[in-house]
Amino acid sequence: MRKPTRVVLSCLIFALAWGLHPGDSTAFEQIDALFVLDASSYEDTLRAEEAIELAGGRVELIFPNRVIIGQIDRASVAELRRDDTIQGVEFGEVAPRAGLARPNSEERTAIDFWNELVTAPPVQRTEHLEHFMMEGAARPAPPMHPSLRARLNAEQVLTPKMSGKIALMVFFVESDGKIDPETENWGNDWKMIKKQVVTGLKFWTSNAPKSEGLKFVLKFTKPKKAKVSYEPINRSSSEEGLWISELMTKKGFPDSRVGSGATYFDQVFAHNAKLAKKFKTTGGAVSEFVVASKNDADHKFTDGAFGYAYLGGWFTVMTYGNNGWGPERFNLVQAHENGHLTGEALDEYASSGCSCGETNPKGVKNKNCAACSAASCVMKDNSAPICKWTRKQLGWKK
Repeated sequence: MRKPTRVVLSCLIFALAWGLHPGDSTAFEQIDALFVLDASSYEDTLRAEEAIELAGGRVELIFPNRVIIGQIDRASVAELRRDDTIQGVEFGEVAPRAGLARPNSEERTAIDFWNELVTAPPVQRTEHLEHFMMEGAARPAPPMHPSLRARLNAEQVLTPKMSGKIALMVFFVESDGKIDPETENWGNDWKMIKKQVVTGLKFWTSNAPKSEGLKFVLKFTKPKKAKVSYEPINRSSSEEGLWISELMTKKGFPDSRVGSGATYFDQVFAHNAKLAKKFKTTGGAVSEFVVASKNDADHKFTDGAFGYAYLGGWFTVMTYGNNGWGPERFNLVQAHENGHLTGEALDEYASSGCSCGETNPKGVKNKNCAACSAASCVMKDNSAPICKWTRKQLGWKK
């Protein structure tokens, strides 16, 4: 019975050591924080993640191996810093490298995103998605190859869900001109889109109930390592299999690795399964293919598609400009598509053709469809609220 008293006294002592007064209620409020780690491997990152959560903090975004973005109260920081994997806990702007020696692509992205987060005013999500959307951004995924399904079941690799730890690999795709004429080149534009991706994911982690433990591990594949023979933006989205299959083969996941009759979906499934295993996820792994389109007039594929995801299919496809949204609002489209991808949430805007009686793969009805509800929602008009029906489709209990 005396243990809780010791814990409270310990927190008060650390709060005083940190210069916080016990009467200051803000000292115990969870706020955004940048955790800089002393980690030489992902195992060290896991130890830091555990330490943060044991201190009452929340892990949201993991940038292997040395940066985590999440939340914690100031009163717990002094105690947390005693852990040998925690190099620093920051609440404000940091130096370009945050004290890290030779930060990698993921770590630099985290630092740049963080500095924008704490120095720029938050962007109000007041855009109206329907005006720019194609008819139905959520597509059904084909069944997984039987041999692959059996192997993943045996290895307990989970289908992605909007809960627990999810690994995300983002491929910045461009052509090398070997088959199609090369009309697009990422240049340095992909670096801005990286931060937009993080912004879209932060929307979900910030809004998820803490009980869901939602967090993302992020990895990026640079344009020079995601070159394909085709120019994706100059083809129909129905031809995605040409360049996705080629890219997966280059990454070590040819269809022959899966089995006879395997499709490019199976190649992506196999890639994501390895990603999930590597990062020890509890919510699966997904891939995001972002296609260069800066020189394209409308930033759409030739069939009019530009941003779509496969329900339970483990990947989404978007373009640099995403029709009328533009790169500076990429995060809004990314957040919407991620609702399909990991949450299996359905479109709710009128032009998607939604109906109030349709159900998502979890069997939850689409009761916030425009045909039966005027309520705003991220899956309807990309506004900040996540309506109760979308929450149910995500599988969230609150």
